[in-house]
Amino acid sequence: MRGYFVHCSTLGSNYGCSYRLLVNLQHTLLSARDCVVKICRYGIDGYDCPQQAAIQPSFPGFTPQARTILNAFTVSAGTQRSENCLTLNIWSKPSSKSGERKKPVFVLFHGGRFAGGNTSTPFANGQYLANNTDIIVVPVNYRLNIFGFPGSLNIDTNLGLRDQRLAVQWLQKNIHVFGGDSKKIAIAGQSSGGAAVDWWTYAYAQDPIIHGLISTSGNAFSFPQNSAAKQAENWSLISSLVGCNTTNHTTTLSCMRTIPWPTLSLAACRTAPTPGGSPIRSTPPFYPVVDNETVFSPSTYLSLASAGKFVPLPYFHGHNDNEQGYYVIPVFAQGRNVTAEQAQKFLLE
Repeated sequence: MRGYFVHCSTLGSNYGCSYRLLVNLQHTLLSARDCVVKICRYGIDGYDCPQQAAIQPSFPGFTPQARTILNAFTVSAGTQRSENCLTLNIWSKPSSKSGERKKPVFVLFHGGRFAGGNTSTPFANGQYLANNTDIIVVPVNYRLNIFGFPGSLNIDTNLGLRDQRLAVQWLQKNIHVFGGDSKKIAIAGQSSGGAAVDWWTYAYAQDPIIHGLISTSGNAFSFPQNSAAKQAENWSLISSLVGCNTTNHTTTLSCMRTIPWPTLSLAACRTAPTPGGSPIRSTPPFYPVVDNETVFSPSTYLSLASAGKFVPLPYFHGHNDNEQGYYVIPVFAQGRNVTAEQAQKFLLE
């Protein structure tokens, strides 16, 4: 819950850059000079954001390939983690001619129920898309779990979603240095990342700062939101577990900022999922909440949609075959069965 600008570097035509995470969970933009003019070694990916520990189910007949794929989904690549994780990767094919036109920019928000995920996963590797198309691919890290969606009353809500906005603002100012066109930025997301893209269309209807949207396997109605009261209850529980709970919210927050992030992460992982989630996919205890700023209630989304109060931009939305395939593996591994009704309801979410 603390952070600072690290540095950035180039590796051929692929770049790893940090956008700004300010101390005390406040936001501003990193200047172009910090990351673009003063280039230094940083490396692709950088740190992953702290996140919920992945469950490694034991399942009969798993092949090595299946285990590799599952590990990629459950973020078990063994990559390093840190609070200083607000990074983005920039994948671009080298220009063959000087003065070549600026390229469109494809910004990717990973999935993971807002509890896990990163730019290190093979699913966020942009080299193949960048090499075979005339675009720049930019996967983005954003804060997750208690670090991205804390329940303190003394800080902004839904910090992880605000991180996404901050990353796009940074790209607006700096992507031209990497050959990108700041007037052709599209955001895309998978699963919870897709939900974040759809939420964007309503949260920033008056100032979208983008020019197209793509969602797959997620929309504004796909994921239930925690209530602010439940989030605050979970925050109070964690603060008690680490010895920081007081009646003064400011004092509690100050104390929490002194706790090492692995301690906070472990305590958050011991918190029960929010009641009412799908039996196929539980709702993490620290999760986006309805704040009527970055996230609205389902009924409000219906009203806003009916009134045309959303971003009037091209929007491509899709889904994948066997959407529930990954999620049923842990369920089966626990000796439970998924009914046809449960699977159908999950697919319709």
